Amino acid sequence: MKTKFADRFPEDIPHIDDLPSDVLHRIKLTDANLTISRRQYDCPKKYREAWKVLLNQHLAAGRIRPSASPYASPSFLIPKADPTALPRWVNDYRILNKHTVPDRHPLPKISEILADCAKGKIWGKLDMTNSFFQTRVHPDDIPYTAVTTPFGLYEWLVMPQGGRNAPATHQRRMFQALRPLIGSICHVYLDNIIIWSDSLEQHRINVSKVLEALREHHLFASLKKTTLFATEIDFLGHHISHKGIEADPKKVEKILNWPIPRSSTDVRAFLGLVRYVADFLPHLADHTAVLTPLTTKEADKSFPPWSSAHQIAFDAIKQLVVSRDCLTTIDHDNPGDNKIFVACDASDRRTGAVLTWAPRRRPRAGCLRLDAAQGPGIELSGP
Repeated sequence: MKTKFADRFPEDIPHIDDLPSDVLHRIKLTDANLTISRRQYDCPKKYREAWKVLLNQHLAAGRIRPSASPYASPSFLIPKADPTALPRWVNDYRILNKHTVPDRHPLPKISEILADCAKGKIWGKLDMTNSFFQTRVHPDDIPYTAVTTPFGLYEWLVMPQGGRNAPATHQRRMFQALRPLIGSICHVYLDNIIIWSDSLEQHRINVSKVLEALREHHLFASLKKTTLFATEIDFLGHHISHKGIEADPKKVEKILNWPIPRSSTDVRAFLGLVRYVADFLPHLADHTAVLTPLTTKEADKSFPPWSSAHQIAFDAIKQLVVSRDCLTTIDHDNPGDNKIFVACDASDRRTGAVLTWAPRRRPRAGCLRLDAAQGPGIELSGP
């Protein structure tokens, strides 16, 4: 399949002259008189040569050009985990973003994506290569993208990393390309596409449909990061297989190895990571409630002593992570096989209900909410 659609997996995306001109990224300012002038960050001597290489690559591809713009945001490099790889170019657009009219185009809900994906038996995943660089910036807005480098001021002709509305623009473009297929055979979250199928033959058809859509809309994927015809797959921080949806083992390991927090920042970071896998941890709130007071502004000023109650809650959360559950997706096409129960309760004014799921061995509350649109005077709420 990768050979058949080899034109969708180039080593690098085409020159800007070969990118479509009917899809453009816009930057609209709240203040028409705004100018940006910030000093360039110091560049370590060992990275200057790498920066020059990156600069020449972007110039050759037509992605940047020398600039005389009055909008000069700084930029810097961040080394990657692979010491042999070129560093990552980062644009500091904080001032520009603060004065940019936000694009409210929504991102899809990860929970809905996972619920659809878990219905499949065979999966495929495509990762867009240099995804933002595949969209041009509107000619009128190019001066806003200017950044300072050790080698002068340059401006981006393609959508740069770090812009406030770049994710919204890219998500909109991906929706336009895959709209007829989204929800039925695939989902897209920014530069990640997942495809699911019930059979090998159906997967061939579904993968072809997605790649044909990318070809029609001049979009490109990374050959190295693309996985097709898989019986289990990692997507958006979750592991999907025939067993259901599981927490990402890497995040679980990080939680288990977390040292005792020494500051409010440490507690917030720990709870933030734990809540990412909260769907897999029943009764989690009983323990996080003990640690949450340590994240307040008062705790920031003077971090309170780490008590035995804090340690018990901290250890209990790690124990929950070790014994985490696997989420099962309800098959709405065959409700008779699911052991789904509706639990209702009523007051003088309203009726509430939750869906619960009971497997063979032990019952467990499901993760599905009922829509609150069943009639006048009735409100349905989920767990």
